[in-house]
Amino acid sequence: MLLSNAALRAHLSRNSRASIENKFHVDDSAAKMAEIYRELGA
Repeated sequence: MLLSNAALRAHLSRNSRASIENKFHVDDSAAKMAEIYRELGA
């Protein structure tokens, strides 16, 4: 079904990209890493 449905593939692709970009934004990831290093005393 997914392989044969171009509109569904495009829809899922757009939503997936947006979801990943929101969850794993570079600034957020960098801030989390900085906090970990502060906690470790580095």
